[in-house]
Parts: sequence; C-alpha cells; structure tokens
Amino acid sequence: MLEHVQGMGRTPSFTTRKILYLCLKNMARLEAKYDPPFLQDALQHYAEALEIDDTDCIVWYDMGCISFQLHQYVGYLIRFIHFSHHRRRFALARMLFERAFCIDATFWPLVYKLASTLYILQGLPAIPFACFLTRCR
Repeated sequence: MLEHVQGMGRTPSFTTRKILYLCLKNMARLEAKYDPPFLQDALQHYAEALEIDDTDCIVWYDMGCISFQLHQYVGYLIRFIHFSHHRRRFALARMLFERAFCIDATFWPLVYKLASTLYILQGLPAIPFACFLTRCR
C-alpha cells in the first residue's frame, strides 16, 4: 500500500502510515492464532509493520513468540534432529527477543521468553541481563 501511494509521487501521511501499521499488526495477530498454516504469514505481516514503526516492543515480542513456536512445531515434526541444528533454529527468536528487550527491559513476559531462549541456546541456568542492558543503552 505504501509503495502504491509512493508510486503516485506522494508521500504517505502520518495517518495513512499509522492505519497501515495497525492493519498489518492486527492481521498478523489474527494469523498467529491459527498456528502453523499461518505463522509464516504472521511473521511477514509483523515484519512489514516494523518497516513502518520499529519502536513497538510488543511487535518484536510477538514475532519472537511466533518464531519460537514455529521452531518448536518443526522440532516436533522432525524427531531426530541434531542438537546444534535445533539450537540454530532458535537464533531468530533470540534476536527478536533481544531487540524487544532493548526497547523495554521491564516487560516481564519478554524477559521470561528471552531467558528461556537463551537457556535453550546456551544451556545457562542464570542469564546475565546486565550485558544486555549495557549493550542496549
């Protein structure tokens, strides 16, 4: 939609961009409720929403949750998966959770998911969040 407006030689207004952002975000939330058939579509719509506004911690968190859920689902389908390959598949979820953490480090569901993801990836019982705070600030 933004490309269409820009193709007409006009810059989209703030209101147009905000409406498109909210539509993409809502569409992604609806798609995420239907599990595997629509999870990839949900990730795509969230990514498009982030192109408009990348300051919403919840969007990054929701994308991380979808990525985490998608990787768990794939892991259940492939019973004999190599452990290092399994860990690599959670790297996207980690990156998304870290980005959300940089925006809002006080959102506790995010902190829990980030800790869970880091535990899966690194096997650490305690996660040093201070290093994230110094890297994000």
